[in-house]
Amino acid sequence: MRIIKKRNKFKVESHEKGVFYEVSLESKRCSCPHYRFRLAQQGEQCKHIAAVRKWVSERVQSKGKGILEFIKAKEEVDTMFLIKEYGESIVNDLIANGEIIEKDGKIRLLE
Repeated sequence: MRIIKKRNKFKVESHEKGVFYEVSLESKRCSCPHYRFRLAQQGEQCKHIAAVRKWVSERVQSKGKGILEFIKAKEEVDTMFLIKEYGESIVNDLIANGEIIEKDGKIRLLE
């Protein structure tokens, strides 16, 4: 399943080549018909949401450990510093995965 990241949203390719569904981990929604018409009402996730969650989790595990250790040592870190140091993409992935939280321009571990 091909996944393309666009800021805080993801495009996940359907089983049909060239057909993509939009997934938001923040709102836990997918634009696929199976999710919209069946699973959303049941509070469940579709295979596209599951694929994005797995993709983000693997990315966080491989790239995010150093960032998490840095934040833990400092307790709170300036958001812009973290983005400049590690990149906006991985910071957004950590937020979407529920590892860190950003409030008032500061980032800390989500406890």
